[in-house]
This record gives sequence, structure tokens and C-alpha cells, in this order.
Amino acid sequence: MKNGSIRLNTNVKQQPLTSSKTYQDQMQMIEVEKTLYYSTHDELKNWMLSKMQPQLKEGEVVHGL
Repeated sequence: MKNGSIRLNTNVKQQPLTSSKTYQDQMQMIEVEKTLYYSTHDELKNWMLSKMQPQLKEGEVVHGL
């Protein structure tokens, strides 16, 4: 908006929808919903446990107290 007028940016670089953070978040939410709806008890339990585990990078060591 400039001087009370809205102007469109005509020099916009087109990018694939899949590069959008909002799109990626929505797709991740859909995958979570599918997992919650369609998993068996054991699959759901294992999935939840895997999400609760710390995500370690290769070679990283975690020392418990």
C-alpha cells in the first residue's frame, strides 16, 4: 500500500506450492491425521513413542542424568 493505494507487484518470482511453509505444515497435519485415524493400536503406540524420542543427529550422543 502506498499513498492509500494498493499496487500489485508484477515482478513476482513464481515458486512451486510445495516450497511454501504453510503448505508443508498443512501436508504434515494431514499425515498426522491419517496416522491417528487409520493406525492399529500397536502402530499408533509405536508412532507415538517414536515422536517422543529425542531426534538424534548421526554421531550425536545424549547423556542421561
